[in-house]
Amino acid sequence: MCKQIKYSFNIWLLFSLLFFNCISQTTTPTNKIDSLFLVLKTEKSDTVKIKTLLSLNVDLRKAMEFKRAVSCAQQAKTLAQECLKKQPTPTYLSKFFKSKVAHSSAQIGNAYFESYDCEKALYYYFDALKLFEQHSDSIYIGHLNSFIGQTYKCLADYTNSLKYFEASLKAWRAIKNKEHVANVLNSIGLVYNDMGNYPKALESHFLALRNRDTVNGKFGYATSLNNIGNVYKDKRDNTTATGYFLRALPIWEQLQNKKGIIASVNNLGLVYQYEKDYDKALKYFLRVLQLIQDNPNKKSSIFAGTYGNLANIYGAKENLSKSLYFGLKAMKLFEETDDKAGLTISYNSVATIYEAQKKHSEALNYCCKSLKIAKEIRSMDDIKSAELTFCDIYEALNEPKATLEHYKQFIIYRDSIFNEENTKKTVQAEMNYDFEKKEAVAKAEQDKKDVIAEEEKQKQKIIIASVTAGLILVLILAIVIFRSLRQNQKKNKIITEQKEIVEKQKELVEEKQKEILDSIYYARRIQRALITPETYIKKALNKLIEN
Repeated sequence: MCKQIKYSFNIWLLFSLLFFNCISQTTTPTNKIDSLFLVLKTEKSDTVKIKTLLSLNVDLRKAMEFKRAVSCAQQAKTLAQECLKKQPTPTYLSKFFKSKVAHSSAQIGNAYFESYDCEKALYYYFDALKLFEQHSDSIYIGHLNSFIGQTYKCLADYTNSLKYFEASLKAWRAIKNKEHVANVLNSIGLVYNDMGNYPKALESHFLALRNRDTVNGKFGYATSLNNIGNVYKDKRDNTTATGYFLRALPIWEQLQNKKGIIASVNNLGLVYQYEKDYDKALKYFLRVLQLIQDNPNKKSSIFAGTYGNLANIYGAKENLSKSLYFGLKAMKLFEETDDKAGLTISYNSVATIYEAQKKHSEALNYCCKSLKIAKEIRSMDDIKSAELTFCDIYEALNEPKATLEHYKQFIIYRDSIFNEENTKKTVQAEMNYDFEKKEAVAKAEQDKKDVIAEEEKQKQKIIIASVTAGLILVLILAIVIFRSLRQNQKKNKIITEQKEIVEKQKELVEEKQKEILDSIYYARRIQRALITPETYIKKALNKLIEN
């Protein structure tokens, strides 16, 4: 009987993770919020008032005071619109006020989304998107399309969800923001996973992983690993799923990211639960419980989900007292938060435990509650489970007529679900086949590219080696030429010096020669001065002869 206990952690995780960013950190102190309200009372500047109101919206959302958060953002929007009317011509302030009108709508949408009012969230998101598109603000166009895609995902409107995620992806790719591209691809992967289209989910998550920066973006990298693991977990490929969860866990621990640690640890517990290794599953679920104990919001879905998982494991181990203890704790939290999807599962599980304990009246009471809510929310799977529990209870009470009636209802819903699942499995098998074919073609192409790349690599190596050898030869030649030039310079210097010495010696010789010649010429002049001239002698002789 206890094996019929059913807790769908994936359903609870959808909403619990939405809030966990707020509840996993310290809640915004009340005195900070109060101080911001005091600023509003005394502040005269409209720009400061608008900024303060929008800051209050963020802080109040963290404190889960969503009505007050909506009110503050609405006041900011109204004030910005009034200020905008006072601007006669476009100025810096008019641009500021237009921007704040759009931001206010976006933050009102965030407050409604976080309080599960998706219809109102969409209204304000579309309003904000229209305003940002008028300003051609690519960043906020990317954000708003992503918000709208996420909201449609929560409404299970997967067609529109994919449409707006694709628009967001286009905006981020246009400005080449790889991190946001990866985040949107991650969201697209989650949508395909919800649709049961595992090949497309894996394709998106692997694309996201390739866009992650493993050095500066460890958070995103671990998120992608965890999401890929979830797809394999849903495909019941537990070995592969475990590998990805174990790769993500040490990164979360290194980042000290509690939300990520809890997600990976819980997923490991679910994998071991699917494999019926209940001791290991229990170990991981108890660790999750230990990690969330300091959570200030004790009514969060993360607690209900953890209690439900523990009830499931203890039931499987036939520890009925502990199974009932955690089952009742989960049920109480679902009642306090009016979570009907969780309640119908929880009521049926508690009924199953009471039936195993032979407490038939209590079992019937909770089974009736489960069936009523299951019909309200039109969950065929939960109706089927409740009808089967009724069969077990009435069979134990020896009431064959009631047992048969509920068994007939069980068969009707089981067959209906079976037909749907068969159709889904057929579609998924076709998708898997197409995906595997594409993977084989992609692998062949990649192998071809790898061969070409290797050949190119070898060519590059040869070219680099040749160029390097050429450069070395040129360098050697340059050194030889340089040395030759240096030697020639030295020789020329010696020759020049020797030439200068010869020139100096020549000048000295010439100077000495000149001095000698000058001396000779001087002596000759003296000699000529002392010796009687030849003409005079001739004249004297001629006179003597004549006489």
